[in-house]
Amino acid sequence: MFLSPQQLPMTGKEYSEATAARLDEEVKELITERAAAVKQLLSDNQQLLEAIAQELLRSEVVEGEAFYQLVDGHKTSQDSSPA
Repeated sequence: MFLSPQQLPMTGKEYSEATAARLDEEVKELITERAAAVKQLLSDNQQLLEAIAQELLRSEVVEGEAFYQLVDGHKTSQDSSPA
């Protein structure tokens, strides 16, 4: 209401419906790929996440050093387990 037309945000599309559909597909593909990667990462680190959750239930706070000890302990147990 108080802005001049030059100050108003753009009100129309600057691209075609076909371009919009392509953009939507690309974004959907990126999100789907990242979601799959995140699910895999969480699955791969489930034991560590459970250890952190147990520590949080026990003490409500995990300070930096304690957190790193949990992570290091998880890495060590993964390195020593057979593949």
